[in-house]
Amino acid sequence: MRIATANNYYYLRGGSERVLLDEERCLRTRGHTVIPFSSRRPENEPAETEKFFVPARRIDSYGWRKIPDIASVIHNFAAGQSFGRLLDTFHPDLVHAHNIYGTLTTAILVAARSHGIPTVMTAHDTKMICASYLCLDHGHVCEACAGANFYHCALRRCHNRGLAASCVYTAEAYFNSWLKRYDSLHSLITPSRFLKALLEKYGVQTQIEVIPNGVDTRTIAPRFSTGKYALYAGRLSAEKGILTLIQASKASQVPLRIVGDGPIRREAEKMAGGCANIRFEGYLRGAELNALFRDSAFLVTPSEWYENAPMSVLEAFAYGKSVLGANIGGIPELVRPGETGELFSSGDIEELAICMQRMWSSRNELVDLGRNARGVVEKEYSLDLHCDRVERLYEHILQKDRSGRSHGRSHHRYLSVPNAVPDVQHLEKPVRS
Repeated sequence: MRIATANNYYYLRGGSERVLLDEERCLRTRGHTVIPFSSRRPENEPAETEKFFVPARRIDSYGWRKIPDIASVIHNFAAGQSFGRLLDTFHPDLVHAHNIYGTLTTAILVAARSHGIPTVMTAHDTKMICASYLCLDHGHVCEACAGANFYHCALRRCHNRGLAASCVYTAEAYFNSWLKRYDSLHSLITPSRFLKALLEKYGVQTQIEVIPNGVDTRTIAPRFSTGKYALYAGRLSAEKGILTLIQASKASQVPLRIVGDGPIRREAEKMAGGCANIRFEGYLRGAELNALFRDSAFLVTPSEWYENAPMSVLEAFAYGKSVLGANIGGIPELVRPGETGELFSSGDIEELAICMQRMWSSRNELVDLGRNARGVVEKEYSLDLHCDRVERLYEHILQKDRSGRSHGRSHHRYLSVPNAVPDVQHLEKPVRS
């Protein structure tokens, strides 16, 4: 198959880019042709299609002089045109979009539809039902925008707590909703049952398939050991729960290593206040990150938003480490108490401190949990299994599309690949509205 991919970034920026790049690499090893499309950035991975990439734009302020740039956040005509030229040049069988809002925008989907090319998209977050994508109202879980009530984003200044930015993303959400931009998708992939159930709860009509993320265990050698510290690996932003984790670490006196960077790093370092048991490692990759995972006792994932399916959890499992995770979003689908780790109530500093101390004081037991975790990731979350499922989905879509063409009609729905029944228990928590 010839697969065109589309994502705002073409370098390892976060979990969604890890999924994209691993997926592309795996598909290439299976003989498929992958045709990437993104924005031009100095950090990008090499790509033969780079000449089609669109300029990266950073909008730091929203004023009248920025109107052309603001419009491109809602619908990037240049991206749609350039993607159309890529489609004309390489003639892919199928388009697979990932994170496209804000930079490439749904102009990508319009171009694919106008070329008659079937399209799938992986939902890495709750953007389809939340204008600011986090389902948060100033730190509190919120579903007020769901059901196309996107004006709440502007009223509550949800995006970066700014009125202008929130208005722009509110306009973008209404634009895509009113023009039914996502209706052209042949399928939507969610990495968790939680996200599938949440999107269906609020009326997303696109056929949704749950395909869990995968990690290439062949490239990660586990280390089953008691470890030297608890580890956090991820973006330093409020919704990730990093401030809650720092307070819990100070209370429990459990050594903590923090890997990553982000908008609240300075605030986090100030809160740590020179505490001897907390160390900030900054953004790491490769051998340095590998070493920190291998020497850790367990990973902490303290998220305070609807975390979808964090890759850091699967990576920790691959290293033979258990995970202490917040009981929110898709995390409980990965972390199984007593088998691959433990869960605590999201945002609860005291409970997190108690759980950290309990796991730290029983590190010999963590070795067994780590072995279980490695076994689970090999059997259920390997990259090969992930790509098997993606390939099967592609094949179903293309078979239905060819069948529709042969009968002179277009198919935007297809015979679903069987999934597990969505687990909706996590949707019953009270939220702000």
